[in-house]
Amino acid sequence: MKNIIDKLNAIKTLPLKKRLRILGITLFAILSFASVLAVVRFRLLRPKAVAPSVYLSPLAISISGNQEAMIYIMVDSGTTSISAAHVEIPFDSGNLRLSREVSIGAFLKQPIKVSTSNEANTNGRVVVALGLHPNDRVSPPSGQFVLATLVFSATNPQLTSDVRVDPDTSKTNLVDMQTNFVRPLTLYGSVISIIPPSPT
Repeated sequence: MKNIIDKLNAIKTLPLKKRLRILGITLFAILSFASVLAVVRFRLLRPKAVAPSVYLSPLAISISGNQEAMIYIMVDSGTTSISAAHVEIPFDSGNLRLSREVSIGAFLKQPIKVSTSNEANTNGRVVVALGLHPNDRVSPPSGQFVLATLVFSATNPQLTSDVRVDPDTSKTNLVDMQTNFVRPLTLYGSVISIIPPSPT
């Protein structure tokens, strides 16, 4: 402590120009240290980037009797503009059937390959491959949007079952405006619970 006081007293005896110079150097060092701390704090606290994803919504739904489960194929590409998407969804055709034709969303409207309900139920797989319509190339979709809507019903409504419906990781891709696959790509599926109707 005595050494610090002695140094401060020594500075007081210096000419004004030297004192101002020392003060300027000290302030610069303090501000530089504060800037470094601010950058480090920002890097530690900023949210981590979320990978683009293809997911089914809702994550879980229950149906009974002749009820239908409406499942949305959702895309969340973040800031990446999308020119095409290919999604394949296998399902247990012993418990579920695609009861309506696939409904295409409003963003990627150019069909490349879309399964009919008969094809899907025969193969136990829905294929939805869509591209950007030429009229939409000036404003390609990005962020979160509905790719298509699927409607399932129970093959045998009398059976109780929880059926997972998941995008096929090896057959699902998003393509950006430079025709590159979007990577990494996160996939989330859904669970359709079949509940037998109550006896009347």
